[in-house]
Amino acid sequence: MIPKEYQEYLKYGMYGGAGLALAVEFQNLKLAYNTIGRDIEYGYRIGNGLRHMLNFQKNNMTIHQLFYNTCRNHPQKVMIYFEEEEWTFQDIEDYSNRVGNYFLEQGWRRGDVVALFMENKPEYVGILLGLSKIGVTAALINTNLTMSSLIHCVTVGNCSGIIFDYQLSEQVQDVELELRRKSGRFELYQLDKPDLFSLSPLEISLKGSILLEKELNRMKSTPVPKSVRKQIQTSDSLCYIYTSGTTGLPKAAYQDHSRFYMGSNMATFGCGVQTDDRVYSALPMYHSSSMWMAVGAAINVGCSVIVRKKFSASNYWEDCARYKATCAQYIGEICRFLLQSKPNPAEKQHSLRMMYGVGLRPEIWKEFVTRFNIPSIREFYGSTEGTYGTINIRSKEGACGFIPQFLNYNPFALIRVDEDTDEVLRDKSGLCITCKPGEPGEMVGLVRTSDRGGPGKFKAYVDDKDPNKGKIIRNVWKKGDMCFRSGDILVMDYEGWLYFKDRKGDTFRWRGENVSTTEVEGVIAKLLDNVSNVVYGVEVPGSEGKAGMAAIQTGNSIDLDKLCEGLKKELPSYARPIFIRLVKHLDITGTYKLQKTELQKEGFDVERIQDEIYFMGPKDVGYRRLDSETYKNLISNLQLAKL
Repeated sequence: MIPKEYQEYLKYGMYGGAGLALAVEFQNLKLAYNTIGRDIEYGYRIGNGLRHMLNFQKNNMTIHQLFYNTCRNHPQKVMIYFEEEEWTFQDIEDYSNRVGNYFLEQGWRRGDVVALFMENKPEYVGILLGLSKIGVTAALINTNLTMSSLIHCVTVGNCSGIIFDYQLSEQVQDVELELRRKSGRFELYQLDKPDLFSLSPLEISLKGSILLEKELNRMKSTPVPKSVRKQIQTSDSLCYIYTSGTTGLPKAAYQDHSRFYMGSNMATFGCGVQTDDRVYSALPMYHSSSMWMAVGAAINVGCSVIVRKKFSASNYWEDCARYKATCAQYIGEICRFLLQSKPNPAEKQHSLRMMYGVGLRPEIWKEFVTRFNIPSIREFYGSTEGTYGTINIRSKEGACGFIPQFLNYNPFALIRVDEDTDEVLRDKSGLCITCKPGEPGEMVGLVRTSDRGGPGKFKAYVDDKDPNKGKIIRNVWKKGDMCFRSGDILVMDYEGWLYFKDRKGDTFRWRGENVSTTEVEGVIAKLLDNVSNVVYGVEVPGSEGKAGMAAIQTGNSIDLDKLCEGLKKELPSYARPIFIRLVKHLDITGTYKLQKTELQKEGFDVERIQDEIYFMGPKDVGYRRLDSETYKNLISNLQLAKL
């Protein structure tokens, strides 16, 4: 019997408990109402995509076979719009056959690798498919690279030749001797469309290079022999797409036929690109965003792609209207540049039903969608070498995807990591700790049996000694499982929506490119007689990503003009530090690594930093001192500075 004096307390306690239970249940019902439709729809989409993916692998399909099937259904449909040119699916098929037959004639065989160093154009797609038909891997090289970075990318891919645009011949000429020295057989193929109305022959800028266009014109467009094509397997390498990753120089990421197909499914099954769409892409084809989700979508479902050689803010909307684009790609930098551009009538005259891409930041999302009248945004998250991807299928402002809250069918999650050491945190049982809503964590994804050899043979990169670059962790959610680390920090809200926060490790993103701090540090050390330095990204108000900043330990005076000249020669423009900080001493960690965390937090605020800081804007020929007055002017005019 409960004493009478406690019965009143118990009664109110029961009322409170019931109220709490109702509140929890209400929250669960609200969560279910807001998310279950989303989760079911996306589950159906990726389930359908996975079913097609398994059939692709089961039937030992290849990308050139997939393209042939699509071409057979739409032979006279325009596949690629490029400037004044229109290339049908049949045109690309014929061109790719000439490419395959030519390189087969020249002795190229399954397993060989050739570098593609080209700007956007229809021939890029034809060459990729033609090489695929004979089993030759295409290493897709960033056209901004020069000198040591270019040499590294070509050699790490074990390339035996390079196909390059005439416009890029100077960059190739700078590295030609070194490439020939490193490889016993190294061929140069110069691609340029001859001027049919010119009486003078096309000049060859590099001695010993082969005019590829001339050679292809003499080849027949008959299919590559079936005996050659049938040797190609779905697990064979189709191409290498380079990524900076989280450490070191650019890495060549494996892209076999099934993985390429999976990437194209992100556009079709994931974002909803359909056969009758016209996709506008001004992104470079050496990036997975363009190659998978524009070109790949065309190969997959037969949509058309509108290709531009390089992005132009002033022509973006005019192109969309002119070519009647229904979908368009973006990265965060593109969105910011478009918002900075002057109003253009074409920005409201387009017929886009959707834009999809990565990096549309929350702070400009609403303004971007409103100003340019975009009905739907499909922001997604993924990586070239990763094992996972997710898509914001509801145009949720700021989100790059989601994790289902009631039944998580996605093979990825956020885990806790130490902010300073980057060490994965584990519970008492030795398993990783999954982040709660609102808690930042690193994205990791399960390595599945069907992905690049599965857990036993998984290879993310082209490197026999270390194919996964230390990105593999085990015992994540259960004993024996295996996951791939992204190096990216995201945060999840109560409904499971994911928001990109930062990129960990030795990489930051600037101008839509990953910048490897390790690479830049190595170049500075070489130019300044092995001086100690650290490179990091700093936030710049009004700019996407982080600008490069180098802190250099000064024992003696430093020749900044020499440094600037060397950086321009050795590094692409996006990787050159914008800020230089001269420090007397650099701290080191217990493992003898230079510490940069505090330097990164301090940024380039000269009003609270006593060290000398120098700055180089896009119009500057060299570094100039950043004093208090210059700093104030810079901060107040950042939108005009266009760093």
